[in-house]
Amino acid sequence: MIIQPEWGTRNVNKYFYESEARRIADLNEIFGEVELTEDEQRILIWLAGWDEYTIENMLSAIRKAMVAEAKRLKAARP
Repeated sequence: MIIQPEWGTRNVNKYFYESEARRIADLNEIFGEVELTEDEQRILIWLAGWDEYTIENMLSAIRKAMVAEAKRLKAARP
């Protein structure tokens, strides 16, 4: 799960912090149950600082990869 740093711990304004929180929530739809390292969390928080269009496209690509992996694993079963 991605945990947003507390308000006031970074030099960001309230609008950025609120926007980042929404994008982190979107990312947590995929990563919510995944145990992430500090480095993985840090990179995903950095990505959450990008615009919504970037995050939406990244999430779309990740979801497609998840579907493809599920199909590959299903096909590999005897």
